[in-house]
Amino acid sequence: MGYAKRWCDYDQCCEFEPRSWNQIYCYDVEKCGGCKRKAENERRRVNETALFEIPREYKTLKIPKAPDGYKVIIVNDTQIPFQDDKTLRAVEGFWNDFQPDLELYNG
Repeated sequence: MGYAKRWCDYDQCCEFEPRSWNQIYCYDVEKCGGCKRKAENERRRVNETALFEIPREYKTLKIPKAPDGYKVIIVNDTQIPFQDDKTLRAVEGFWNDFQPDLELYNG
């Protein structure tokens, strides 16, 4: 059973007769290099570059005229609702003992 000829979906490099009803890339490696392989490599390349994004600029927080002994606590991203409850309880206990003058929530 043959299927109707169609153009290669990758870059319309050639017209081919598909071997199955859902084949969209040509298979002739000698004729055009095999577009399925080229398309797969292209897809991977796009995803790899998307993984490495330029980090956002950070802001420097200046505390004007902070006296000696000024206490600051910085709480980083707690990942709520996936937080670690034991760690948060430990941080809260430290927080109560430390009595900071400034509290920063980072994230």
